[in-house]
Amino acid sequence: VSIDAVTKMSQVENLKKEAARLMELVKQNALQDQLPKPEIKEFNINWKQREMLIMEIINTERAYVEDLETIIDVYYNPLKELGIISEEEQANLFANVVELLPVNKNKVLARFEDIYNDSIQNNIPVSHINFGDVFLELSEHLRTYSDYCSNQPNAMAALKTLNLDNNEFEKFVSDLMLNEPRVKGLDLNSYLIKPVQRLCKYPLLLRELIKMTDPNDIEYSKIKEADARVGVTVSEVNEIQREAEANKLALLEEIERISGLIDGCDNLARDKNRTLIKHGEIHRLMYLDKRSGKNTVRYFWLFNNLILLAVPLKKSRKGKEFKLDALLHIKNVRVIDTSDTQYATNVFLVEDKSGEQEKIIFSSEDLQTKNVWVKEIKARVREHQKKEVLKRKRDAGAKSIAHIKAGSTTSAARAATLTLRKNSASSGSVSNIDKKTITISLSGGGNTYLSLEEIWDNGFLYAEKVLNMKVRTDLFKENEDDRFSLVPKKFEFPPISGDWILYKTDDNESYYYNRKTKLTQWEKPENCTFPLNNNIDPLSGRA
Repeated sequence: VSIDAVTKMSQVENLKKEAARLMELVKQNALQDQLPKPEIKEFNINWKQREMLIMEIINTERAYVEDLETIIDVYYNPLKELGIISEEEQANLFANVVELLPVNKNKVLARFEDIYNDSIQNNIPVSHINFGDVFLELSEHLRTYSDYCSNQPNAMAALKTLNLDNNEFEKFVSDLMLNEPRVKGLDLNSYLIKPVQRLCKYPLLLRELIKMTDPNDIEYSKIKEADARVGVTVSEVNEIQREAEANKLALLEEIERISGLIDGCDNLARDKNRTLIKHGEIHRLMYLDKRSGKNTVRYFWLFNNLILLAVPLKKSRKGKEFKLDALLHIKNVRVIDTSDTQYATNVFLVEDKSGEQEKIIFSSEDLQTKNVWVKEIKARVREHQKKEVLKRKRDAGAKSIAHIKAGSTTSAARAATLTLRKNSASSGSVSNIDKKTITISLSGGGNTYLSLEEIWDNGFLYAEKVLNMKVRTDLFKENEDDRFSLVPKKFEFPPISGDWILYKTDDNESYYYNRKTKLTQWEKPENCTFPLNNNIDPLSGRA
């Protein structure tokens, strides 16, 4: 048999096998076509429940936006305008709440309501409304909540402190809870927690919406994606909040640990608002003009409201590694940057104004370290001074410092009508005006109390502008009389440079007020030179 014949026979056999295989496939396909097909299960939606869910999404978002507006309109803005709390306390209490409102009001609620209104106008059932695009956009804006949620430990601590230490704040929030209809009888804490609660509510709403949306609908994939994005963002925000809470707890634990290391020191962590600013070794000198001896090493802890100084022990005793050397409250501290001497370099002084401690001389290892210590201590002192100035302003506004009996004014009096913020129904006059005394009396019956601020805003400005009198509230004293008489002391205008006015605190610290922007700062403005003597009234601009 030839080779060609063998090859042809092999090819024929292969063709027969392939034909048999194809015939078997045809038989199997024919059999499969004859088998009964399983029914395609339709996705059944309870449209009534979906409609209720859609309305819950809209209504709860509307209620939340109203809560944000209540926080800002009823609490945030009035507290800022009235000066009841400091800027730092305002930031600790409310964080970036003003940034949350436009997100939820304009980018979420407005979109929900537009879609709802369009469905009503076009006779589309509410149950068929789709919010996938809105939730996708919301997921991009939820990071705005990071700062707010991470600030929650600070907010709760600040609220507790303010309720305990600030009587005017406590009265303000209590009056709102009892008398302001928008507050609905809730306390401030209930409102401060609402953004956190709303953030955690979105994943729950999305999961319910997924259950009530057909997986074959294009809307389903949008809601699933939004759920994934929102879930990631909420998890990140929760993690940031947990870290903030952990850091706050760790700081308090560290302060408690420090307290335990010092013989003679109480637990400093009892003040939940106490924070550690800086710590390190330093030298305490006894003298500037002669040698101070060998045992000068101290350990210095600077807190936001306290200075703690301790002597390292050569040998630990019962877990104690230091002995208390000095404890100074920032409210009593004055720091003085001084020149080096033959025996002392990189020195600065800390004075205890309470008199409990003598002036402490510190020496740093180098000039840079010294400058950092001085800067940080001064910053803490200034923070306290700001709070004290604000407190005095609050007290002056709340306390009745002038008791005025109502009565008619004499025809010889040069009068001006007063509009009083705290007693808007009253009117009165500025009378008996000469270069020594101003007497303000009211008409309308009964006794009326005015704050110094109110008299300044009304009577003093009138006296200054109309009668060309140079007056300032802090340069007057109150007569013990049933009338309020103001007698000028020695008068000196503060120095001015452009729009900036230079003022001094009780401790002779300089600070600067811009009469144009109404802002105050501790740092000297650039390109400003303030004269030693000034004959120009900074408020009226007249000599």
